[in-house]
Amino acid sequence: MTKQNGMNEKPVFDKADLMERLDGDMSLAVDLAELFVTDVRVKITLLQDAIEEKNGADIEKEAHSLKGAASNLSAEKVRYLAADIEAAGGQNDMESVLAFNRLLLDAVDELVDVLQREVIGTAR
Repeated sequence: MTKQNGMNEKPVFDKADLMERLDGDMSLAVDLAELFVTDVRVKITLLQDAIEEKNGADIEKEAHSLKGAASNLSAEKVRYLAADIEAAGGQNDMESVLAFNRLLLDAVDELVDVLQREVIGTAR
C-alpha cells in the first residue's frame, strides 16, 4: 500500500488556517463550507463509480478534484487521503485505492460534521 503522507497527524479541519487565508471573512468561510458540503456528495459518488469500474484514470481525476476542494477549505486529512487515492489510481493500485477509500469516506463524514458545527452553524 502506498504511504499515507502522515495522514494521521493531519487535522480534519484547520479553521485558523482557513480564516487566515480568508482574511477573517467568516461570511466567505460559511459560503465555502456550504458549497463543499453540497458538492462533496457528488464528488464522492463520482469517485465511488470510478472505483467500482476499476478505472484508474477516472479515480485519479475524481480524487484530484476532491483534493482541490478539500485544500480550499484547509481540510488536511481529506486532502491527503484524496492525494493518496489519486496517486494509487494513477498507478492502477486498486488495493491501495480501496484501503484509502475506506479512510476517506470516514474523513469526509467527519469533515462535514465539523464544518456544520464550526463554520456553517456560526451563521445562524
